[in-house]
Amino acid sequence: MLIRFGINYFLFFSSIAIVAPYLQVILRNKGFTAAAIGIFLGFYEVAGILGPLFYGWIAEKIGRYRLLMLGLSVSVGGILFLLGLSSSLICAGAFLALFGFFYRPIPSLQDALASRMIPDPAVNYGRVRIWGSIGFVVVSIGVQLSGFLDIPGTFKIILLFSIISGLLFLSTLSLPETEKAEHQESKTGKRETDSLFYGLHLPFYAVLISAFFIKMGLTGYYSFFSLFLLDSYGIHSVSGIWAIGALAEIPMILYGSKLVTRFGSAAALMLALAGAAARMFVYASGAPLLIILSAQILHAFSFGLIHITVVSVINHTVPAERKAFAMSLYGGIGFGLAGFIGSSLNGMILDSRGFSVMFLFSGLVTLIPLAVVIPFRRKIADSSFNSKKAQ
Repeated sequence: MLIRFGINYFLFFSSIAIVAPYLQVILRNKGFTAAAIGIFLGFYEVAGILGPLFYGWIAEKIGRYRLLMLGLSVSVGGILFLLGLSSSLICAGAFLALFGFFYRPIPSLQDALASRMIPDPAVNYGRVRIWGSIGFVVVSIGVQLSGFLDIPGTFKIILLFSIISGLLFLSTLSLPETEKAEHQESKTGKRETDSLFYGLHLPFYAVLISAFFIKMGLTGYYSFFSLFLLDSYGIHSVSGIWAIGALAEIPMILYGSKLVTRFGSAAALMLALAGAAARMFVYASGAPLLIILSAQILHAFSFGLIHITVVSVINHTVPAERKAFAMSLYGGIGFGLAGFIGSSLNGMILDSRGFSVMFLFSGLVTLIPLAVVIPFRRKIADSSFNSKKAQ
């Protein structure tokens, strides 16, 4: 069971190793400005709000996580191909939004399925999720060493992504399927889950808010880091540099749950926020390339720790029948909405003020959740891991 999920995570995050660095390059190859790229990636992020929420709701209704993952994974390669063919602004925006609507729900469904099917998910989630990080690193380094994308042509990027998404489809066939969960009924005869936010409590909202602002700040990285390396340091093949961040997150994904359990979710959130802000401030400084590369290590906190904290809180506090919805909220709001706002704002700042001001803005944004975490840190810590673990 763990091996099958590990392979599935490996392949999905291998595809992210192509999308994250090179989706922005596809748009640059089409001649769009930084502001236009930011807006287009905003379309992608808007779809990343709606897609996870829609498919998470569908998953709860029909109880078929794997079936949805199969349909999504078989579709995304063709949609990206249509994006590559598009020549007009409207078509490019439409296909990019469609790609986000089909692609972005996959990890939320993947996490929800793993949380329901693997034994003792609070312990074993990191052991399977780590293979996603390894997949990202392997593909990134492979692309870097092979030189396949040294001149990153649009259709070479799409070809590589399509091969990986095909393998992801085959891997998903091997996963177990869930059965529709039975819902408890209240004294009035209504299902408790008729309440949209049934089963979601303060710790979940705290980590969701933190994830939102970290992602909003980090869109300066996710949307424009490859262009930053190209324009500021003359680096064309960027996969190896992106791989440094994924390598750094591996020990955090593997052991982060122990850190969260030992020190509490509030402390973990504050550490993640500090790491994200420090990383953006280093990029803003215009430091030598070696220091920029060293800052990639902070990805362990700005992604690895916040992700493990969110998943740990969901596994400990959210009922099984609500995990798909909770994961979808995390994917849709914590990534999608934050990415839409962040991409649009950062693109406009980059066009008018340059990379340094954009990254400075990004760093300040990642510190905003401290206004929530610090006042409520005791309630967050006390209720996160002393409550009865959700089954």
